[in-house]
Amino acid sequence: MTVQRAYHLSTSEDPAREKARLAVQARATGNAERDALLEAGIETSQVLLELGCGPNLATGMLAELAPQARIITLDYDQRSLASGGPRRVSVGSRVVPVCGDVTQLPLTPACADFAYMRFLLQHVKDPRAALRQAMSVVGEHGVVCALDGDFGVLTVHPELPAVAHAVALDLLTHSARGGDRRIGRKLVDHFHAAGLVDIQARTVMATSAELGRERFRTLFLDPLLAASPAELQNAARAELDTWVADPRSFALLAGVMAWGRNAGGSHAS
Repeated sequence: MTVQRAYHLSTSEDPAREKARLAVQARATGNAERDALLEAGIETSQVLLELGCGPNLATGMLAELAPQARIITLDYDQRSLASGGPRRVSVGSRVVPVCGDVTQLPLTPACADFAYMRFLLQHVKDPRAALRQAMSVVGEHGVVCALDGDFGVLTVHPELPAVAHAVALDLLTHSARGGDRRIGRKLVDHFHAAGLVDIQARTVMATSAELGRERFRTLFLDPLLAASPAELQNAARAELDTWVADPRSFALLAGVMAWGRNAGGSHAS
């Protein structure tokens, strides 16, 4: 069974444009994401699970950080997996694609030692069930790691009333679809509730000063307008055009990287 998601790449209004945005997003977190993954122990992984891999935009980075690992990349969208084929080929034969649902993983228990969920849990109706599934496949002492954003602490200066209205509407709409745009602040709680131990968390920040105002807008602001009526979208875009053109403008978005260890036992949902 495939569980409905709050987000689906292949059914986006413009899948090609969305894929290009995700490609930039894959590089937006910079060294902070890499440093946190290394601290979590990815370098020694022998079998790495990339859960919710989409079109494999981050697989190359994971392969660099875990040079000895066999990498299982899983997504429930077969079309996203197919479009990631060239990227998997560039990494080599140690990457194996699997089509499946993160809340009902079609994998053998204890088949891996490290699982990574990158901007996935905000789209999953039951993130704790997904974490428990990950625990079951990493086995005893395996590591489960997740990176996600928290749009509840999105800060834009100067204030843009139409954009703020559109963002608030997107958060509500995403929640109604079963997702959670504020999940970053809740990751540690979800990890504890799932039964992970030795939990750690680090902040991963993205700012317009580092990315550039236009790129920050494309990555993090424009996608939040889709849930708004046309009149509000137009007003928000006009505000953003002015914001991008002003060198005094600034914005930041906080992300959280959390990881923990499976202490053992059965955790399948």
